[in-house]
Amino acid sequence: PDFMIYCTEIDSGDTTIRSDVPREDIKNNYKDLRTVLASRRLNTHVSPQDYQHSTSPIPVRYICDYTLNKFTRWLRILGLDVTLETEEEEKERTSIGGKIALFEHCKKERRTLLTTSYKLLLRKDCPPGAYLLDPKSTSSLEQALPRLLTTHGVKLKPCQFLTRCVVCNGNIVPVLDDNEKRLVFQESASP
Repeated sequence: PDFMIYCTEIDSGDTTIRSDVPREDIKNNYKDLRTVLASRRLNTHVSPQDYQHSTSPIPVRYICDYTLNKFTRWLRILGLDVTLETEEEEKERTSIGGKIALFEHCKKERRTLLTTSYKLLLRKDCPPGAYLLDPKSTSSLEQALPRLLTTHGVKLKPCQFLTRCVVCNGNIVPVLDDNEKRLVFQESASP
């Protein structure tokens, strides 16, 4: 506390040392300050793990190539934001060699690419962090799902399940008003 009296010049930008303050007092107060700060660190120690858990993680967003249609739906059921390469983009990618729209979407929307194509990963303009999946069977995709989520640190929350449309990736919101429910049923031609 007394140390702060001697440091007011430093805070104000004046770097001249006051001559009326004995150097011994400054040294003693500095030692006291170090002791106080050390005791505060001991009492409120924050480990890197505590800091990591205190901040909210950035949600992972994926983009899948066209061959991962079923896998995309699984991820959307879990409440993850996943887009799918369109059929036109896939035809363009496989027929013409130029720029790949899938890579542009990854970079522009900051998404992680999930693909089944090893050759796609070998391209020089492939975004970093792309993830290769083996699509040979449904069981290999089932095994890849927990591995993928663990690798990217995704924490599944049951309250987020079924919050995304498996067809369009839009957010599903509850409709509570009876009039709104009727309108939704009329628009979708439901009974």
